[in-house]
Amino acid sequence: MKLDGVLSVVVAALTLFSFSRGIRWFRRAKEANPAKTALTLSATACAAIQLAVIAVAPSPGLVFRCLGIGLYAVAQGLFWWARSAHGGERPAFAFIDTKPAFLTQTGPYRFIRHPFYTAYLLVWLAGAVVSAQPWLLLTTLWMTAFHYVAARQEEQAFARTDLAGAYRSYKQRTGMFFPNPLGLLRK
Repeated sequence: MKLDGVLSVVVAALTLFSFSRGIRWFRRAKEANPAKTALTLSATACAAIQLAVIAVAPSPGLVFRCLGIGLYAVAQGLFWWARSAHGGERPAFAFIDTKPAFLTQTGPYRFIRHPFYTAYLLVWLAGAVVSAQPWLLLTTLWMTAFHYVAARQEEQAFARTDLAGAYRSYKQRTGMFFPNPLGLLRK
């Protein structure tokens, strides 16, 4: 394996490791239920598949390697920016049934409602890009489905709290996973 391949595997592995360690920060992260178990098993399987493919795929060239590594870097930055935006308040882990007690609208939350999920999606996309293996987009789509369902569940939970009105207004100006340019103009 050439140096660019080794670098890609190392960056991918460090990003995935960082995220796997970072999820312990979420409230009720140790609780289990079937949906959370399915999410974590799917993430583990997709990570193993992506790392194996990145390690053995032929070199896709410098452009793909740089774009993929850039996506990993953006994902890391977004994950840790979202985490810092919460200050002392920690959101619950995905698929854990809990009533939201706060609405964070600072940091990346000014632009997107679910920056943690966006960071994860960027990681899954980065694996396909850094290896230039389009079929790895199947792992991206698979994990997108999980994150979409989790995001919808969280949004429905907000609708059942005293924060429902504020969340409805927030939802109109921000995108779920990516910024809503028209909504941002409404500020």
